Amino acid sequence: MLGMEIDPLPEDVRQYLRQHFSEVNDELPQGDSYVFSMKLASGERREIKVHRELSEFSGVIAAYLNEHNFAARLERGNVEISEPLRG
Repeated sequence: MLGMEIDPLPEDVRQYLRQHFSEVNDELPQGDSYVFSMKLASGERREIKVHRELSEFSGVIAAYLNEHNFAARLERGNVEISEPLRG
């Protein structure tokens, strides 16, 4: 594997998205962000970008996404997480 480490952050985000949406797909990264697309119940597509430097949240990202109700945010539009939310 040429010394590459597996980043658990994308898998944590995928698991969260699959609990709330159908057709969750990995998209091509954009800059330093992982990008995922999903299908809403309405049939609309949404996208979430998660900056890879948030890997410090690996293992707790699902709780973070739940706590800040990202499923509802995605119902309203695309979301980008480039830094942890405060409060």
